[in-house]
Amino acid sequence: MKPGIFPCIIILLAALSCSNPGAQKAPSTKNMTQLDPLQTNELKIGQKAFLNATRHGSVGIQPECNSLNPDIIELVDSKFAYDKPLVKGQTGGDRGKVTYYFEARQAGEGSIKLERFFRGKLEQETLIKVLVK
Repeated sequence: MKPGIFPCIIILLAALSCSNPGAQKAPSTKNMTQLDPLQTNELKIGQKAFLNATRHGSVGIQPECNSLNPDIIELVDSKFAYDKPLVKGQTGGDRGKVTYYFEARQAGEGSIKLERFFRGKLEQETLIKVLVK
């Protein structure tokens, strides 16, 4: 290894260790429909929709979400974003939201299951109905 390369590698590794891989840049939801768990959601084929859920790892709150009918309404992605920026040396700042992204694939009735776990135990389950036309 050439002299002078070693310090550059150390600086690069230090910079990478300061990055936050848990926080992901979420796509814009501006042109998407927000799914409402309290009603049947109507979408058109090809339409995109999203659903938000809270995650707070240090407390033990963890959501899980999936489509029960992926041929009708497909879960295509999910992203996590912190509510507040993390501060080095402070604990408990890991609360945020998971945004689940869906796309209507074909006409029919489908369901999305959203589960909320608290310290590994299922605390709440919600079925969200979707009608694709």
